[in-house]
Amino acid sequence: MHGSNRTPNARGGSPPGLPSRRATSPVMRGCPGDHLLPSVSHRPRSARTAPLWFAVALVGCTTATERAVERELAAIERRLAAPAPSAGPAAEATSDETPENVRFDGTLGPYLAYAFAHSPDVRAAYEAYRAAAEEPKIARRLPEPTLSFAGFVRAVETRVGPQRANLGVAQWFPWPSRLIQAGHAAALRAQAAGRAFEAAALEVARRVTHAYAELWRIDRNIEVETERATLFEGLADAVRIRTQTGRARIADVARIETRVLRARDRIAALEAARRSASAELRRAVGAPVDVELPVVAASPPVGAPAVSDGDLVTDAESHPRIAAMASMSEAERRAAKARRGERFPSFGIGLNWIITGASSMDPPPSDSGKDAVVATGMLRLPLWQRSYGAAERKARALARMYDARRRVLVLDARAQVEAALSRLDDALRRVEFYERTLVRQAEAALGSMRAAYAAEKAALADVLDAEEDLVELRRAAVDARADALRAYADLEALVGHPVPRKDMTP
Repeated sequence: MHGSNRTPNARGGSPPGLPSRRATSPVMRGCPGDHLLPSVSHRPRSARTAPLWFAVALVGCTTATERAVERELAAIERRLAAPAPSAGPAAEATSDETPENVRFDGTLGPYLAYAFAHSPDVRAAYEAYRAAAEEPKIARRLPEPTLSFAGFVRAVETRVGPQRANLGVAQWFPWPSRLIQAGHAAALRAQAAGRAFEAAALEVARRVTHAYAELWRIDRNIEVETERATLFEGLADAVRIRTQTGRARIADVARIETRVLRARDRIAALEAARRSASAELRRAVGAPVDVELPVVAASPPVGAPAVSDGDLVTDAESHPRIAAMASMSEAERRAAKARRGERFPSFGIGLNWIITGASSMDPPPSDSGKDAVVATGMLRLPLWQRSYGAAERKARALARMYDARRRVLVLDARAQVEAALSRLDDALRRVEFYERTLVRQAEAALGSMRAAYAAEKAALADVLDAEEDLVELRRAAVDARADALRAYADLEALVGHPVPRKDMTP
């Protein structure tokens, strides 16, 4: 894709078959179609070369776009047939895809690699691309030849004999630009389908990363709450010992036990949320039912983009969805030229073989029973000019519609990139502030408060408040890192390629 010679894939590994993006409006070369448009003058050709011209112009050649589409599809098929290099043994699967045959190591990369190879969304977009790639061959197809047979109910007697039957074959040729421009239009629609395939892969990568970040956030919060409950239980045991010597009240024990119950309740709620998050990750990845979806405990790397905001906006303006709109617009312009060709006549050529019997004359002529062969030329007149003009105007209106949609997507892309950068900046600010400042200060404060409480220089309420502050700050730090991971996934999905990152140390 465009910008900085980056690989055209979603983050975490190359999507199998995600092709490199080409220019949105490629130059059509190698076919004579543009020279056959009525608005372009050219020297008349001789009758001797006209049949050859029709054969070359109407039957034959593919466009540069069509050949590019075929190369892209071939590359996709090769990559889909090969194991994803980033998955490795951590995301192995056999054809039956049972839970025993699919394993993930808990990092994000294998989930992405498996999703690119198994997601129904990616597969559907790929098959739509394959279907669209067949359309140019259909659009350039000539009308079927006509074979006719006629038998004389009463033979017509001629000098050479009675004419018994007539066998004929005919072929119609539309105005050359109709088929050629229709082939161009179909190739451009196939190119748009290819860009839609890229967009589907990018969206799958975004959804997988979001689901993974949510699952990681829930698991880390479960750890925080479990540690909190364990600490409160230990504190409750210490306070019970103090109650035996009168240095603490029974109410203090009850207060701590309430905190323990609240922590256990939060753990139960988080475990319920984890079930939902696991289902979302399974859906995004396309993994089999009941397969384990582990998430590593290590903090996922986050950081600011290593490229400028202006470069990101520029890349977003050439996103596959936007490129698809440009291809569709050009396809409709080509379709309008094909419709314009309907205003001009179609040509037909044919041969008729008249089967003749032996002459009844005595003596028979030397050419008795000789069959007659008749060459025919036909012209189909385009009488419904208003209808043909309406079809052409419709195609041009659709081209303008796709142009407008492309401009809307460009404006949306600019705004969405700015919004994603804003979310990322805020999340990174919170990550740094919580992990490097607030959490460390809260840990130091809690340690001091516990020491003071052990020396009977601080109240239990102060210890509980310090513990509560630390837990909330740890949860906020976890949420901030998950938000940063999601915001970066949004940014990469918007610009259409992996974005180099300056990782922030935990």
